[in-house]
Amino acid sequence: MATLRRPAAVLLALVMVALAFAVARTEPQEETGFAPFAVRVEPGQLGEGRGLQAGLDRALLADVVSLDDWTGETTGVWLVAEVRMATTENPSLAYATLHVGDRRWLASNRPGLGGMQSGPLDPGLPIAGTFVFEVPAELVDDPAAHHAVLRLADDGDTRLITVIEVELDLSALDHEPAHEIAPKERITW
Repeated sequence: MATLRRPAAVLLALVMVALAFAVARTEPQEETGFAPFAVRVEPGQLGEGRGLQAGLDRALLADVVSLDDWTGETTGVWLVAEVRMATTENPSLAYATLHVGDRRWLASNRPGLGGMQSGPLDPGLPIAGTFVFEVPAELVDDPAAHHAVLRLADDGDTRLITVIEVELDLSALDHEPAHEIAPKERITW
C-alpha cells in the first residue's frame, strides 16, 4: 500500500506544480493592473474622460523648431504635436508621451514657458499649445512608426487615470525643414 501512495504523491505534486504555473501565467501583470484608462481618438477629434479633455489638431516633423527666442536644433528630428487640453475637475499640468513600439519619449521641456509642457490646465478653461519630441531621424523608418501613439494626460504618473491617445503614422507626416511654434494660449472649444 505504501508503494501506491508514493506514485500518487508524486502525481499530486506534479499536478500542483502545473496548477501553480497556470495561475502564474494567467495572473495580470502589474502594468496591466495599473494601466491608464485610454480614450482613443482620431486626429482632430476631442476626447473626454474622467478629469480630462484633449485632442490633437496637427502633427508634423521638423528639422528645426523655434518658439520666441528659443531655437531647437537636433541631430534627429522633432515631432511637433499641436494640441488642445483642459481638465474637468482639478487644476494640473499638461503632459504628453510618444510611444513607438516598446520605446517611449517624454515631451521636451526645451521650449520653455511658451510650450505646452509648462501649460497649467484649469477646469473648464481649455488651452492650445504645442508639445515637441526630439526623436532619432531613423525612427520614421521603423515599422513600429506606422502605429505610434501620442498619449496626452494631466499627470506624469498615468496609472489608473484617463489619458487621451491618438495613433499616428510617423512615416506619413509632413516634414518641414523649420517650423515656428505658436505659444500656448487660452481658447474656447
